[in-house]
Amino acid sequence: MLKRLKAAGTLGLAHHGEVTDSLFKQGQIEAAREFCKKARDTGRRVGVSTHMPAVVDHVVSKGWDVDFFMCCVYERHRSREELKALLGDVPIPLREVYLEGDPARMFKALRQTDKPCLAFKILAADRLCDQQGAVAQTFESTFQQLKPNDAVIVGMYPEYEDQAELNADYVTRFSPLSRNTAA
Repeated sequence: MLKRLKAAGTLGLAHHGEVTDSLFKQGQIEAAREFCKKARDTGRRVGVSTHMPAVVDHVVSKGWDVDFFMCCVYERHRSREELKALLGDVPIPLREVYLEGDPARMFKALRQTDKPCLAFKILAADRLCDQQGAVAQTFESTFQQLKPNDAVIVGMYPEYEDQAELNADYVTRFSPLSRNTAA
């Protein structure tokens, strides 16, 4: 697969977040590091994707040779035991749980590396999209907590409004890079 990606002109690749997180929870995160080493051998940019601040902390503290991180700002796949410890109870059914405090925890981890970070699911998989005021507030808060060399990846469903235009406006208004180029 890595040879095919190189032949196709791929600029970079990240170890998949779901797999990264699973390996981390199983104590087998070194398998992700080995993948990153093989990816580096192709001459491409190398990243690690995750939904867990602890993974970013681990990769940074161990000095992995990576160029970037892709990080979901919500830790979506906590176990029953993890949720019980955090909430004192477990939702029924046990599915993705988005907690208000998750973004701050991930942003803290991202600020502890000088590597560029791509933050995704900032709108909590559409859970924060009911009103444009909330969307704008989320973009503003996100950019306040990211480093200047970080960026966001935002999923869109533009059937009822021009979300691409709206989101581009929020990036222009709130991104430090946009403010620096406007001056």
